Formats: sequence, C-alpha cells, structure tokens
Amino acid sequence: MRRIGWMGLPLVAGGLLVGTACDLDQSFLFPDPIEDVPGVVDLGNLTPVPLSTRLNVQDQVIYGELGPTGTALTGGATFTFDGIGGSVCVWVDPELAYWNQSVSPADPVAEWSQPDNVFDDGDIDLTGGLSVYYTGTPGVEIGDFEVRYQDDLGNVVPIQLVECVNTDEYFGNPGAHSGRGSPEFCTLSNTLAGTSYTIVMSAWSLPLDDDRLAYGLLVTEGSCEDLRDFMGTGGANRQGDECLITGEAIIPGQEQGIDAAGLGLPGPTWLGSDEPDNWSDSEAFEDAFCSFTLRDYCRAERQQITRQGLTCAWENDASIAGNGERCFCGDLSDTPSGGSF
Repeated sequence: MRRIGWMGLPLVAGGLLVGTACDLDQSFLFPDPIEDVPGVVDLGNLTPVPLSTRLNVQDQVIYGELGPTGTALTGGATFTFDGIGGSVCVWVDPELAYWNQSVSPADPVAEWSQPDNVFDDGDIDLTGGLSVYYTGTPGVEIGDFEVRYQDDLGNVVPIQLVECVNTDEYFGNPGAHSGRGSPEFCTLSNTLAGTSYTIVMSAWSLPLDDDRLAYGLLVTEGSCEDLRDFMGTGGANRQGDECLITGEAIIPGQEQGIDAAGLGLPGPTWLGSDEPDNWSDSEAFEDAFCSFTLRDYCRAERQQITRQGLTCAWENDASIAGNGERCFCGDLSDTPSGGSF
C-alpha cells in the first residue's frame, strides 16, 4: 500500500533545498578581479616625509589603484612605518569628490544645487596601530587591531587598540569615517621611535563605473594640522581637505612610475614626481569643489557636452571607446523633487 501523498512533498522539497544550498555559487554577486590591479596589496615600509618644501611633499604623494577581490572579503592596502619619537600624519584621498545635491524648494544651497556623478567615487576607511596588534596578513587579507582579554569569569572580550583614529569632518566625532570620495586622515601622536606601526586603508566601496579605486596617499612628519597649515589648507573644512591631495583620478592602464618602482613600491603605483596621467579636467573639477565654484563648473561642463554633441558616460568606463565622455557632474534629469526620494 502506497503512503506517499501530498504530506511527503514538503519533506522531499526540503531535502532538495538542503542538498543544494551549500553548493550555490554566489560568485556572480561580486565583480571579477582585474588583472594587474590588486584587491589587497602591501606597500611595504614607508618613511614619513619631512615638511621641508611644498614641492617636496607633493612629489612624495603616493598614487595607486585598488580593484575587486572577487569575493565577499574586504580589499585594501596596508603599509608600515617606524615611529619617529613624535607625531606622524597619515592622509589618504580616494577618487574623487562627492556631495549631496541641495533640492530644497524653500531654501536651496546654490553651491550644491547640481547633481554629483556618483559612479566615479570610491570610499577608503583609514585605521592603524602598533604592528604587533595587527590581525591581518599583509598583501593577503585585511585585518584589525585588537587583543582578546579573558576576564575572571572566563568571558573573552575583544579590545580595540587603534591609534590612528579618523575624525568625522562634520561633527568632529572621533572614530567616524568621512564617506564616499572624501579624504581621511589621522595623527598618531608621540610615536615610539623605531617601533613598527601598521596602517590599513580598507576599500569600503569601489567606483561603480570601472571597479578601479584610485587614491593619493601622504605620510608626513608632524600632525595633520601641521600638514594642513604647511600645504595652505589650514582652518580646514571639507573643501580645503579635498584639495590637499589632487590628481588622484588616475587613468587606467599606465605603466608603473619610475620613481615609485625605485622606491620599491608594488605596482600599480606612482609618486607625484612621476606625474601620472589623470582624467582630463579632474583637477579643475577638484579646484571647483574646493573654491565654491562647483555650480559654475557643472553648468559649463553640461554646455560643452551639448555643444560638441557628446553624451556623458556616467555609468560606464569612459576609457572604453564608444561609451561617451567622462563627466564629473551628474545627470540633471535625476534631480529629485524636494521632499521625495
């Protein structure tokens, strides 16, 4: 007598699900790795740059690129430096610049009334501390800075030992991150002479147009306030910080810089003295962002595109022929109305 009926079907279906769920390939959810653009890279041991001349500091900016890891693991770059017995500033500026468009019908902010191109921006989160506490594997896996303490009751408590603490640029909250396209920086005060420190630049998000996150990096003697004053961006605000390092919108496919290779940096990297090629008008765009002339820049960009009969390749890699022109401002037709999403 057969006893298989409708009540047996859920068991069979459930068995099939259990049998196949563990074999589900989810790799399609992540962008593929890009040849010659590492998802995780170690830049080696860097020497903090003295604040001698502005040209010297600009020449020592390290430019690089990060790509997808191809997995759910966070990518990024690490490096070490030896303490100098005083303060050290670490400053990183990811590609490119981001702002929220002002759409208030009652009291709009004219400077931010133009839309941003959100597809060309990436996000790097900065952290660091003593190398002895670093849990990652340089060049292989990004980690953190912590030790595990076991109390008298046997509870294991992770203790964070971060010394490179980024400060939120809007509210001044320590430990907050700046967000998409914005520079992050921290001062490691009273570093121990000769002691190794590790800095982690986690690639929180990659640009959507090409999955290649370019960045500019400076490691200098003194505090970050000293660096701001020295580079002429003192009394800093979001705009001034963005222009401390410029030219981080690197054009893909360039050979590694001669000076960067001579310093022992892994590719793809360049020093400021290598003068790597960046996207045309990207520095003019950053200057407009810093000098509160962004509205005029975006209007001029849109008029030029119209006059030349071109289209903006917001969502695509503009380096691929036929995809249009690289634009730094967004699509005006995507502007939301006030109070809507």
